[in-house]
Amino acid sequence: METIMNENNQQQKEVEMGKLQQLLNDVYEATKGIKQGEKEPFNVFELCIATRETRHSQFLAELLNPHGAHGLGPAFLKVFYEQAGLKDFHLEGCSIRTEVVCSEGKMDIVISNEKDIVVIENKINAEDQPDQLKRYSEWLNEQKEANKKLIYLTLDGHEASNAKDIDYQRISYRNDILKWLDKCIAEIFKNSFFAKDNKTNPFAKSKIDERNAFVKKLLLQYKELIQKLTGMDMEPEMKNKISEVITSNEENYLTAALTAKAFDGIHQGIIQEIAVACRPEGMQYDVNHCANVGFASFAYVNPGKQYKLFFEFQKGNYKELCYGLHTTAERPPNFLDIEISFKCIKDMGLTFQKGDKGEPCYRPNRYGWFFAIEASKDFRDWDAESFADRWKNRKLSFQEIKKEYEKEIKNYIGILNKIINDKENQGKF
Repeated sequence: METIMNENNQQQKEVEMGKLQQLLNDVYEATKGIKQGEKEPFNVFELCIATRETRHSQFLAELLNPHGAHGLGPAFLKVFYEQAGLKDFHLEGCSIRTEVVCSEGKMDIVISNEKDIVVIENKINAEDQPDQLKRYSEWLNEQKEANKKLIYLTLDGHEASNAKDIDYQRISYRNDILKWLDKCIAEIFKNSFFAKDNKTNPFAKSKIDERNAFVKKLLLQYKELIQKLTGMDMEPEMKNKISEVITSNEENYLTAALTAKAFDGIHQGIIQEIAVACRPEGMQYDVNHCANVGFASFAYVNPGKQYKLFFEFQKGNYKELCYGLHTTAERPPNFLDIEISFKCIKDMGLTFQKGDKGEPCYRPNRYGWFFAIEASKDFRDWDAESFADRWKNRKLSFQEIKKEYEKEIKNYIGILNKIINDKENQGKF
């Protein structure tokens, strides 16, 4: 009886795998002729904001501000409240502040008037600090306003760490902010329509149209950046073709759902295999994965030392790998003495971009962040599409692809270890 059951289970697995293979074939046939279109060549947000949380907060605050340069009054704040489900919050007399300092820390965005107060903690790549939301919640409860709300904004809407029993609301860039931006664009259309419908003088109409066109362009560029950060920048034609195949019958739909559920874990596992294979002797391996839409990172920790070799993807979906040193000490050593590391890199014949904008990174617990221009331009993105392109275009086996990435990581480890050795020889570490 047990043998028969095992045979039946095996047959069922083969049937399911056959369905999956057929679905993948159908999707490939439907989309193989479609090329991903070129995006707008100059996107001010990719150049100036990317994953910098303070810049995102400043831009969001400007949109939310009823007195902002967008000139649309409380329209954007109104639809934000609608998207966040804040029904009893008022628009009159609202002020918007960023980086609000209190004894509990520095709050990213604070919206307040005589009746309401909203605190938004904005996380793009950083982890929340210990008890951060608890401290903000305690501060919020001390305020005089009747309506209070603490909002935790992340790329994918994940829960905050160490926030048990804290009254807060999760929202995401992937869902809420993208929908809110669409609503903001709709508000611009309404404003333009009413300006034309009302008997406004021609000069005023022209200025309104000019301003609205500029704001709309900014919103569309920002939306494009958010789609990239959250891995949602697929072309509509491609998405529609895939949707047609998946929704053509019940079996395709269920198979696609199971595949999607498994894929993130599979891809994370591949990246982890590469990282583990590169672990230097005598070092411990540490990993942090955030399901393709938040940041992901891995590190090699040297027990007894005050630093670790740190690798982090600056964008969602495992894109734009950078690397550097990260201190594990409570009081960092002098990580600002960077000349020796740059000399080391120059001696190795490599050209590096330092930090995000060609400048050294002076974050107190980080020593440099390097994008190797010549050395790593083909290895900066680790998303599934990059793996598949290498598979298809270079005719490599999957194991060969993994070996190439391992070789590149080991190269970076060698660069970082040379920096460490030179600094240790000078008594810097």
